[in-house]
Amino acid sequence: MKLNRGDRVDCRIKDAAIVSSYKEYDEVRTFEIVSVDKHGYYLFVPSYVYIKKSVTADVYQCKHLGIDNRFIDEQIVYIQENQVYRVSAVLDGMSCIVCQEFFFMAEPNQENGSLVCYSCRKNPYR
Repeated sequence: MKLNRGDRVDCRIKDAAIVSSYKEYDEVRTFEIVSVDKHGYYLFVPSYVYIKKSVTADVYQCKHLGIDNRFIDEQIVYIQENQVYRVSAVLDGMSCIVCQEFFFMAEPNQENGSLVCYSCRKNPYR
C-alpha cells in the first residue's frame, strides 16, 4: 500500500531508534508522513519524542522535499517502507501539486494521476 503525505503510521521504537517492524521493540509511536519518495517516507517527530538520526528541517530541505512550511525548524526522520509497523490513519483526498493544499475527497484530474486545484488551473501564477 502506497502512503501519502498526511497519513499517520505507527513505528516500533527501540533505544530511541525506529526499527524494522519484525524486530524487538520497546514502544510503538504514531508519526505523520510529511513527504514521500520512491523508497520510503519522511516523518514529523514531535518535540516530546527523541529519535536518533532525526534532523532539523530547514528551508532548503522543505522546498526540495515538498514539505509544508509549518515543519521548518521541526525534527524529521527518514524511514523505509519495512519500518512501518502499521497504518494508523489514511487521509481520503489529494494535495494540489502546484500549491500543496490538501483537498478532502479529491480525485486526480491530470493524466499523470495528480491533482491541480481549480484556483491553480485558473491562475497559474498563484
